[in-house]
Amino acid sequence: MNNATKHRGPDACLFKKYSFQQSSIFIGNNRLKIIDTSDNANQPFTSSDQRYCLSYNGEIYNYQELRKNLVSKYSFRTSSDTEVLLYHLIEFGTNGINQLNGMFAFILYDSQTGNSIIARDSQGIKPVYHFSDENNLLVSSEIKGILASGIVVKEFNSSQIPHYLKYKYAQRPETFYKNIFELEPGYFIETNSESFQIKKWRNENLNQTINSPSSLVEDIKALLFKAVERQLKSDVTNGIFLSGGIDSTLLLAITKELGIKNLPSFSVVNSSEDRNFGTDDYLYAKKAAKLYNSEHYEILIYSEILNHTEELFHQMDQPIGDSALLLTWLISGTASEKIKVALSGAGADEWFAGYNRHWAYKNYLNYFYKNNSLIKFSGTLSSIIPDGFSHPLRRQSRLWNKFSSEISSNPTETYDNFRSQFSSKELLTSLEEKYSDVEFSKEILLQKALQKDRQEYLISDVLMLTDKMSMLKSLEVRVPYLDKDITNYLTQVPSDFLLKKGRKWILKELLEDLGGKEFTTRSKEGFGMPIGKWIKENKNRFILEHILNKNSYIYEHISYEMVNKMVSRHLSGKKDNSSAIWSLIVLTNWLQKEFK
Repeated sequence: MNNATKHRGPDACLFKKYSFQQSSIFIGNNRLKIIDTSDNANQPFTSSDQRYCLSYNGEIYNYQELRKNLVSKYSFRTSSDTEVLLYHLIEFGTNGINQLNGMFAFILYDSQTGNSIIARDSQGIKPVYHFSDENNLLVSSEIKGILASGIVVKEFNSSQIPHYLKYKYAQRPETFYKNIFELEPGYFIETNSESFQIKKWRNENLNQTINSPSSLVEDIKALLFKAVERQLKSDVTNGIFLSGGIDSTLLLAITKELGIKNLPSFSVVNSSEDRNFGTDDYLYAKKAAKLYNSEHYEILIYSEILNHTEELFHQMDQPIGDSALLLTWLISGTASEKIKVALSGAGADEWFAGYNRHWAYKNYLNYFYKNNSLIKFSGTLSSIIPDGFSHPLRRQSRLWNKFSSEISSNPTETYDNFRSQFSSKELLTSLEEKYSDVEFSKEILLQKALQKDRQEYLISDVLMLTDKMSMLKSLEVRVPYLDKDITNYLTQVPSDFLLKKGRKWILKELLEDLGGKEFTTRSKEGFGMPIGKWIKENKNRFILEHILNKNSYIYEHISYEMVNKMVSRHLSGKKDNSSAIWSLIVLTNWLQKEFK
């Protein structure tokens, strides 16, 4: 199991064995040395009396504050956050988990009682998977670790296909493997010789509502500065993923204000011939690096990178149909040659209402909700402007075609359509979602929509692909926008206020105050690659091999005719189906590798 996940921490790969009654307990760890790089801080880490053993992945950002409360009782041997976490848990047990500010997945084993606790951070930044039967409990940061045990019979969980086709990821707590489950964020597993229980540890007790405070921007500024300062603490070289958008540019601007000079930044660059189907992010990333004194590195992407997809598919735990998966893998590979820790802007869109669908849904609630005639009229206007070929209004037409065609009289169904990649009638006959007719206020509906993105898309897509692809390259990625103090604060802010002045207006004002107005007035483009253009090129048709093969395993579960029609419409330029086709490429190739 350790060898299967060695890429997550190649600096020290160790394990300990314990015996309790008739049971054998193996605790392993692959360490990526970040804080206290000495071997004294290697894991599994044991207490001075050898009773307790800790193995953990992640960082505890407030470990120095926690340590101050422990030094009078415990004698510390290292300066690591690992040792602080160990004694903090010994002192406070599961009640102490709520005091942690960080990203983590850990197991604490008590060799005297045979009890253990296995926990995951509340934002789901670090993953935990588990398998259990009458004789075994297996836990790992990756599914491949569990499979490597040789104990689990590998079986495909086909029930995940409909959810994946609609949203591009598996539906927690299930995975694409039968009997292997993902531990939910904010939960822990408690075990002893007789029982296995999953419990919730998160208890924020946030009852206050912040109603349009005049100090909101200043409050967020103070919290964000503290978060970035905390997350820059390490004993190795830091850097930043710089897209040229608001989120990462603001993080870079803050590092300059904190006195950090020449922080390495890494950006993806489209080739000149792909510009119309790619983004202009790299131009703004270069400007941001110059403005905020960053040592800038560019990673050129071109269609030949598709030749590496087979290698990537073989390394994947389970499919995530987001093209950012490939880009994160590429940028992490380059960055890991120069740094060991990278800051990322992940989470800002979900917590500060930054997606186009957030703004579209607010307008839907204000103007379309309960207006059936207007809903019907909007549907007739969809696809008026084609989006399958390059033209000046292509990006705008893609958004209009998406949102205008997916409106319904049910607000919950409408938002699910907004965040899906297929319309409800495409390939999804086996996914029967029923929507309640219970009426909620517009504010509650908007809050529920944002929560869906925070609890589903952010965790199962954005954070999962970030963790898996960066750790494949032995690179730690930190996400300051998901700092505990920030998310606790934002939980108390009414959702409609987050969109009061447009998408991400709070972050825009902060960036403008730091000299970045040029970056706040540009349109949002997203982190993507011109996959739609690439697969039209004859030299890249090999990437479609499995989804155009009637005998591919996937067609035991979905319609080949529907997929073939979708691909044909895309190749002819009638419709941009690049997102859906890419997710099918990922799923089909992964299935061929894993189960055929």
